Amino acid sequence: MKNFALLLLFLTFSLSVSAQVYIQNTMYRYTPVLYNPAAAGMTQGDDQGIKLAFLGRLQWVGIDGAPRTSAITADVGLTDNMGLGAYLIGDQLGPISTTGLNVAYSYQFVFGAGNKLSIGVNGGILQKAINGDFVTPDGVPDPLVGMGFYSATSFIPNLGAGIYFSGLDDRLTIGISGQDLLEPSVEGLFLQDVGTTTTVPRSFYVMAGYKIPITQSADGEEDIFSITPMVFARTEGTFPPQFDVSVFADYKVLTGGLSYRGFNDSFSAILGFDVNDRMFLGYSFDYTLSPLNASQDLSSHEIILTYSLRGGVGRNGAADGVKKDNNSGLIP
Repeated sequence: MKNFALLLLFLTFSLSVSAQVYIQNTMYRYTPVLYNPAAAGMTQGDDQGIKLAFLGRLQWVGIDGAPRTSAITADVGLTDNMGLGAYLIGDQLGPISTTGLNVAYSYQFVFGAGNKLSIGVNGGILQKAINGDFVTPDGVPDPLVGMGFYSATSFIPNLGAGIYFSGLDDRLTIGISGQDLLEPSVEGLFLQDVGTTTTVPRSFYVMAGYKIPITQSADGEEDIFSITPMVFARTEGTFPPQFDVSVFADYKVLTGGLSYRGFNDSFSAILGFDVNDRMFLGYSFDYTLSPLNASQDLSSHEIILTYSLRGGVGRNGAADGVKKDNNSGLIP
């Protein structure tokens, strides 16, 4: 199977160089805490307590052993100046699986008319494992596992840090963060030597967006229709930088969007809606543009569900300068 051979080559190269590629998702707008601990407690609106997000992603559907990702995030504003978050991730790529739990803390400085600068740290543990029962569709032994059945598990620490700014009447947001700052080793995970290093590389992220109001309510308190261009750039180890350029359109309870992942990786369509004033449901379809899509039929599918519990903790609701409705996700 040609597609699987390409995937296997990608997997072998990725792990021989760096032992991990951090998870990615198309609707990153709604999962900022996954990448930046400083976003913890920054997106709660009026009368909102803990904000939950559930992510499920199937990548490159049609290739056996292709990436499958799931995540649960939670964050809350503890006081007017502090936030707390946590996330659980699960990722499967061929015989390699990753499970991780992280806790994030943020402290926010308020200045000017509603401008807020947050700094945050996160720490946790990742479990990486090789499943020796994994068999390639064409029966070719996986070079990472070798001949016969072999399984191994490695527990490694994770440390991340970030800064996050929200200002200009809550229309501009910029976040910069880093993960795996300790570059932990997974040397004992593999049966045979797969490269020059077996450390998890540091990864760095820049996420920015600006909400442009098109139409507003008569009192000017609510955006009825708005356009939000966003960019999400990241670099991991020795891999070339990758970026997403996206445009979201929010009209009342509906959200639509288009996204391009460079360089020539994929093109995505996004659709979502507010189920009610607390719940948002979103779906994205990614069409693969890279050489991996030799058969012209590879796609990726992602679903997001967010839910905001009632009852803010130490918050003044709208005084925090965040959008009250649910589809805002990452401000804006």
